[in-house]
Amino acid sequence: MEPPNWDPIVDQVFTETRKSIREFSERHPDEICSQINFFSVDLSGGFLSLGFDTPESAIRSAHQHYERRIADAREKLTEPFWQRDAFSILKEMNLQVGNWDIDDVAYINEVDWEFEEVGEFAMSDDYPEPHKEGGYESDDYLQLSMALCVWRVVERLDNEKVFDLLPTTGQCVVSYCEHDQAYTIMRILNWPEIKPAPPRHTLLF
Repeated sequence: MEPPNWDPIVDQVFTETRKSIREFSERHPDEICSQINFFSVDLSGGFLSLGFDTPESAIRSAHQHYERRIADAREKLTEPFWQRDAFSILKEMNLQVGNWDIDDVAYINEVDWEFEEVGEFAMSDDYPEPHKEGGYESDDYLQLSMALCVWRVVERLDNEKVFDLLPTTGQCVVSYCEHDQAYTIMRILNWPEIKPAPPRHTLLF
């Protein structure tokens, strides 16, 4: 079985995402978008979705994440057994402001896609193993293909200034994630004017 042709998939996702962005303010006139997220709940089924988050939803999710992480760290770091892993525990806290749970995104399924040809190829005997060479191993085929698909879509949306049509907060982000993975932020929109850094003063000893 031949692998899917991803070019028409990219075209479809781009076209329908552009349409959804253009219509967001009509569907939700009182909302401002803080995150545009592509996500896949099941790569092997060829599923991809588009969601929009709001500042209120993001802060609510971030606060819940904050409370859980702080409680977990307090419980562990008071025990000598866990103190041996203090650096790893603190690194896991990662208290970043934003929506950490895809299920908490305000408008989670504005567009849903199911690409049957992707799901069929995933179940076929021709599905490729990751490429290995020396100590290198490539990403899984579906992981790399869907990630590249979303990247190509975001590149086109950015180049055609489609994101400018959406009511957004300052530093609204465009992201991608798989079902239970962390977000990958691919764009930060609405950068403020960035002034050149002042000259550094060198201390002479």
